Amino acid sequence: MVKCRMAKKKADLPLNPNIELFQWGPVPGRFFYPSDYVAPMPQDLMDTYGECWPPSLFLFHGRRMVWLNEDPIFRKRGKNIFRKYMLSKEGRERMRNDWREGNKTLFAHTDIIEKTDLTKLSEKEFLALWQDFYKHINAFWLPTIIQELGTYGSEGVLSDLLLARGVHKQDIPGVMEILTAPDTLSFYRKEEIELANASDIVLHQKKYFWLKNSYNGSSVLSHSFFEERKRKLPKDLHHREEKRMNETKKRKADAQRKYKLPKRIMDIADAVAFGIEWQDERKGYIFLTIHHKTLLLAEASRRLGVALEQLLDLPFFETEKYLTGEQLRLSEKREFFGIHQNERQSKLLSEEEAESYWNIYVEGEADKNIRSFRGITVSVGKGGAVRGRVKILLDPHDLTSFKEGDILVTSMTSPEYVFAMKKAGAIITDTGGLTSHAAVTSRELGKPCIVGTKVATKVLKDDDLVEVDAKRGIVTLLEKADGGKRMRETQKRSGE
Repeated sequence: MVKCRMAKKKADLPLNPNIELFQWGPVPGRFFYPSDYVAPMPQDLMDTYGECWPPSLFLFHGRRMVWLNEDPIFRKRGKNIFRKYMLSKEGRERMRNDWREGNKTLFAHTDIIEKTDLTKLSEKEFLALWQDFYKHINAFWLPTIIQELGTYGSEGVLSDLLLARGVHKQDIPGVMEILTAPDTLSFYRKEEIELANASDIVLHQKKYFWLKNSYNGSSVLSHSFFEERKRKLPKDLHHREEKRMNETKKRKADAQRKYKLPKRIMDIADAVAFGIEWQDERKGYIFLTIHHKTLLLAEASRRLGVALEQLLDLPFFETEKYLTGEQLRLSEKREFFGIHQNERQSKLLSEEEAESYWNIYVEGEADKNIRSFRGITVSVGKGGAVRGRVKILLDPHDLTSFKEGDILVTSMTSPEYVFAMKKAGAIITDTGGLTSHAAVTSRELGKPCIVGTKVATKVLKDDDLVEVDAKRGIVTLLEKADGGKRMRETQKRSGE
């Protein structure tokens, strides 16, 4: 069990650390990139949908970020949103189609940014381009925020119905893994299939140059990057994926027959899968727009005479104020940043507040004597237990010491972790659930994956020998990297 560090009285804290917290991250990230939707989100949700996002903390330390909510209210509100907006197939498809239609205007603006010599724009023209772009970025995010909260709540809706239907509690995670598997490919898998069949690498690079972008920054991938990956891809990848998707559909039909599940439950499972698919589609667009955010910020850096690194530590609206002529008031370099959202408003945190909350909520302590722990099975892989050496990976781009077959252990995965996940023997995360990135990607890759352990990165160390039993959702420490005594293989592995 992880314990929060109590530095303040409960009444003084934005979230109650004595109840279970929903935690997204930490993952690599800079304050600038997600600030455009985080700061206005509470008021925008209320104005557009009449809905409140639960009280939240969004914290940054160095180049890592984490999102926190009180889990009970987060899940309860998510369930209500899911029932209201996502259960109707016609309603949810209309929402997504409207969103896609609106994206055409956003990407007309990205084309302008890409093709324009920003240095030749007047101050007025540059500010107008900046403001138009962020207006459409906000419109891009808003419907998907409702969908995202609903998707987080959907797991509880489906789990409750399966339990009421008589599915044994122990079997529910496995059944949900089968029922909620998307029937479409992730953007990353689509890119791989296109690359395997590509005859023109130049065109492919132009379409997917942003593939390694993240909230931590952007880069333009070279032709050689794609050429090297293409050489390693099987020529029949498309047929393999078709076979896997057919197997996914068969597993769903088999589960429906085995547990005698009515159409209502299958429809709800389809709604959950729809939410997962939509979030994945959004991720591809996010990483593309991060490239254009960087182009605009680099030009703002030049015009303001402020280093790009400094602007990456500011929310976008502060840089916008400076572009309108407000006097620059940049403090010394900070390590901690954050936003506290309280139902209808967002408040920027002082460095002292952000540091205090990071230490309380994120830097928890775990029992060092834990030898076995449980999580949520989101992919069983090939079905058997897997053994391997642990590699704790907090920077997904630092793969120099990551070997084929290593057990990937991290707080959570995001799309930039895919390259490590492909090499991993199994994946273990502190946070996440059946709709998380780790869940979706591990299923596609056929890798065993256990998420939501809460303690993995705190209990395990690099080079520890572990056994990952994804069928049972149990991770067992067999041997410590420091030469500790190997656990007897006949030891009872209850996970408690």
